[in-house]
Amino acid sequence: MVFHCRAAAAAASLGLAVLLVACLAPDAATALGRTPASLIQRRSASALGNDSQSVFNQLIDHFNPQHRETFKQRYFENTDNFDPVNGPIFLYICGEATCGGIPNDYIRVLSKQFNAAIVTLEHRYYGESSPFAQLTTPNLQYLTSRQAINDLAAFRDFYQHNVVDVRYAQQRAGRGDNLWFTYGVSYSGALSAWFRLKFPHLTAGSLASSGVVDVVLSFPEFDEQVTRSVGSDCANALHAAMSGVEALLAANPVATKVLFKATSLSSNLDFLSMLADSTALSVQYGHKDSMCPPLVQAFQAGQNMTLAFAQYVTTSFYTIFEVDPFSYSQEYLKQVQAGPDSGARQWTYQTCAEMGYFQVAPAGFSIRSRQLTIDYYQSLCQNVFGVWPPVINATNEYYGARNIASTQTFFTNGAQDPWQNVTLQVSNNPLRPTATAVCDNCGHGVDMRGCPQSPAQTNGDTSLCKPDGSNVKAIQASIVQYLQAWLKPQL
Repeated sequence: MVFHCRAAAAAASLGLAVLLVACLAPDAATALGRTPASLIQRRSASALGNDSQSVFNQLIDHFNPQHRETFKQRYFENTDNFDPVNGPIFLYICGEATCGGIPNDYIRVLSKQFNAAIVTLEHRYYGESSPFAQLTTPNLQYLTSRQAINDLAAFRDFYQHNVVDVRYAQQRAGRGDNLWFTYGVSYSGALSAWFRLKFPHLTAGSLASSGVVDVVLSFPEFDEQVTRSVGSDCANALHAAMSGVEALLAANPVATKVLFKATSLSSNLDFLSMLADSTALSVQYGHKDSMCPPLVQAFQAGQNMTLAFAQYVTTSFYTIFEVDPFSYSQEYLKQVQAGPDSGARQWTYQTCAEMGYFQVAPAGFSIRSRQLTIDYYQSLCQNVFGVWPPVINATNEYYGARNIASTQTFFTNGAQDPWQNVTLQVSNNPLRPTATAVCDNCGHGVDMRGCPQSPAQTNGDTSLCKPDGSNVKAIQASIVQYLQAWLKPQL
C-alpha cells in the first residue's frame, strides 16, 4: 500500500519497519511497526493504462449474522493477458496502507506467462475502503486479520461469479471456477499463507514473500539481523552514532532535534524510534549502501558521529523514504480521520491489538537505543488507543505461527531482511517449500520486487542485486515451477 508519505513513515516506527505488500506495500506493508508501506506501494503501483478499479459491497463483520451492514471495498484488475477459459486468476493482496493498484513487479511477468488475470483488493480500513469516516478505537474493532482473510474469500466469490462468469459468459458456459492463486509480501505475505490455510478450496496455492507468520510481542531479533546485515564496520559506526545522539539528547533535547530537523517530535522516545527506523529501513529495502559507506568513513576518520548520522538522516533517509518526522509522533497517530492519506493509525492499532512485532533493543550489542523497550510500546498503545496487550497467543493458535499447516504455499525470504526471523525459513514438507535469496541487498520481498526493494523494480528486475541477481532469478524460476505444478489441472 496510496496514502501520504507521512502516514507511511509513521507505520514503520512501531516495530514494524513494515511489512508490505501487500501490494507492495508499500504494504504493508507493512510492513509491521510503523513501516513505510504506503510509500512502497505507491512507488510500485502501476501506471499502466489498462488497469481498472471498482468497488463492491463488503460485510463490516463476517462473524455476526445479525450484523449485515456493508462498506464499499475497492479493488483493481488487469485482464490484458487473461484467458477466461483456461487462465488462472492471480489475487495480489494489498496490505497495511492505501492500495496504489497492481504493482508493476514480477507479477506482471507471471501474468503474461500463465495467461492470468490480476486482481488486488484494498485492505479494509485503508485508503478508500474504510467502513467508518472516523477511526476511533471502538470503530477499529473490525480491523483484524481474520476479518481481512474473510474479505478475500468474499471478494473471490464476487469476482469469479459476478464479474468473470458474467463478462465472459459465452466462453465460460458450463465451466467451473477458474483456478486462483494468491500473492503477498510482508503482512500481506502472511495473509496469503493464512488465506490458503483457512480457505484451501478457494485458492490453488499461495506465495508468502517475506510472510511474517510468526506473531511475537517483543522482537529484538529484528535489530540483531540488521547488525548482521550491515557488517561489523557499519554496525560499530551506527552504535557510536546512537551513543552520541543519546548523550546529546540527554543534555539538550531541543538542539538535538534541531540538528535532525525533527523539532515536531515532542517525545524523546518517538524521536529515538524514528532514528531506529532510519537504519532499519535502509537494510530492509536494500539501501544500506546509501547509509553505511559515509558513516563508516566518518567513524574511521574520527569524526563527530552525531553530526555524520544527522547528515545521513536528514538527506538520505528523509529523501529516499519521503519521511516527515511528525509522522512518528503519538499526536499524529491520534488523528482519526479516515481517507487516502491515513494508514499509520490503522497499522499501529493492528500491532497494538493483534500483531505485536515491537522492535526492542537487543540485550547485547545494539544499534537501537536501549530506551526503546516494551514499556515504550505499551505506553504508546495505551496512550493512542487505550489497548494493551495484543492477542499474540490467540493469533498464533489460530494460524499456527511457524507450524502453519497450509499446503501448496511457497515461503520466500531475502537474506538481509530483518523480518526473516518471524517468517518460515525452513520446511521439511514439500507442500510448504521455502527459499532464501542470498545477495548483499536482498531485503523484504526481493523475489517479487527485485533490487533494491524500494522502489520496486519493473518486472521484479534483478540486475541491481549485488553481486549479481542469479540467486533471486533462481527463486523467481522456482515460483514459476510451483505455479506450473499447482495450477496444472487447468493449464
